[in-house]
Amino acid sequence: MNRIEYKQAIYVGEKFDRWHYWGFMPDLTFVGPDMTNGIAHALENSHPFGCNDKNGEKVFAGDEAVGVMLMESPPPYQVKGKVEYYKASFCIASNGTYYQINDLLEIELIKEQA
Repeated sequence: MNRIEYKQAIYVGEKFDRWHYWGFMPDLTFVGPDMTNGIAHALENSHPFGCNDKNGEKVFAGDEAVGVMLMESPPPYQVKGKVEYYKASFCIASNGTYYQINDLLEIELIKEQA
C-alpha cells in the first residue's frame, strides 16, 4: 500500500502554530486530521506528501525545493521552486514551468527559516 500522508498547518487565531501530520502512515496506522476548526479548515490547510528528498526529509506540496536535472551537456541544471501537484504528478514549479519530480536526478528540501 502506498503511503497517503498530509501535513496540516495548525493556526492559533491567525498565527501559524505547528504542523500536524495525518493519513495512513508507513506502519499502516491511520492518524486523522486536526478537526479543531472543522473539516473544511482541515482540508484547506492540508498538503499531500510527495516524496523523500536526497537526505530522507519528507517533501510535501507547498514546500520549497531544489531539483537537479541532467541536461544533454554538463553541468546538471538546477530548478528551484515550490512543490505542487500538477496534472497528476508532483512537480517543482519554477518560472511558469513544471518539472516532474520523477524526471529529476535528485531533489532537496529547502529548510524553512524559523
